Amino acid sequence: MEIGMGIHGEPGVERIPAESADNVADRLLLPILEELDLRTGDKVGVLVNGLGSTTLLELYLLHRRVVELLNQRGVAIHASWVGEYCTSLDMEGASITLLKLDDDLQRWLDHPCETPALRVGAAPTGGAAMPRRKTVRSITSDRQKIDRNNLKTDGNISPETFRGLKKAGADAIFTESDRLSALDGEIGDGDHGVTMEIGWKAVMSSMTKSEDQATISELCEDIAEAFLEAVGASAGPLYAAAFQAAGKAVSDRLNLDAASMVAWLNGLHDGIVARGGASTGDKTMIDAWAPAISAAAVQLGNGGTTVECLSAAAEGARECADAAKGMISNRGRSKKLGQRSAGHVDPGAESAAVLLKAWSQAAPHLLLNRD
Repeated sequence: MEIGMGIHGEPGVERIPAESADNVADRLLLPILEELDLRTGDKVGVLVNGLGSTTLLELYLLHRRVVELLNQRGVAIHASWVGEYCTSLDMEGASITLLKLDDDLQRWLDHPCETPALRVGAAPTGGAAMPRRKTVRSITSDRQKIDRNNLKTDGNISPETFRGLKKAGADAIFTESDRLSALDGEIGDGDHGVTMEIGWKAVMSSMTKSEDQATISELCEDIAEAFLEAVGASAGPLYAAAFQAAGKAVSDRLNLDAASMVAWLNGLHDGIVARGGASTGDKTMIDAWAPAISAAAVQLGNGGTTVECLSAAAEGARECADAAKGMISNRGRSKKLGQRSAGHVDPGAESAAVLLKAWSQAAPHLLLNRD
């Protein structure tokens, strides 16, 4: 049996011989008890969830042992749910969840609700249902009007060229989507290629709606909004923060020269770090972005052009994304794998390398056509 396996088939923390119901309950519950630091007098809600093909009898055997262990610690069970609440087709297994309660959480846990998966108390009766209001998440509500007369115009990467670079990156992600998902399936939930494709399709759609005279900074804000709205996985807020920070880094420019291109790339890196908190060596996309920025900065210091800086960034990302394969994951879904994550490519680092390669290869052709 696999301990810690995800609902989409993500690898667990270890594989061991099958055990009895009591041993399984002990193995699942004890780390939770330590994490929550439960003490005598504490109160919890308990959920014993079947993953699809585990019988109710077996789930109640697990629940029986959970009750015994909590009673031994003097922890009171305020409410229990046993059944199938979060399932996957024909998946054998179960999960145990505890919610440590205070007065406020207990009040909300007891609040009546009626859904296909969960019913608590008596559902409200009578009266028309209140209409749902669609809420739109926005990270660009503080967008300021740009005075185009004061923007710096030196540099060969115009907003039009910038659009072309983003399209080249999107096309590369579309081509590599299946491979990226396959890589993610080895240490994650197998959806990275899909989510990146969704994000870049949203970006392409948003850019067709952007004003023709939009600056690079404004385009970055549109890209950030597109990622945040379209992608629910971690790549959504991470790339949203990346493009927002990158846009701010070049908000004083109409065109990008080599120095501002490196500043823009650095903004991508800083936005991801600020939002996700990862560092080099954690086996994340930062293990591609950080060396890419370093390589681009070195090229800039040697008098490199925008194309040469992009090319250096792509080479740095590629080299270090490959090197990250041997690392042990310290962040994200694959962190739980520990040593088992070594030897696998990080899909976030790989997709970053794919983007940078596409941008670096497209830049000379776009600039040639423009000239």
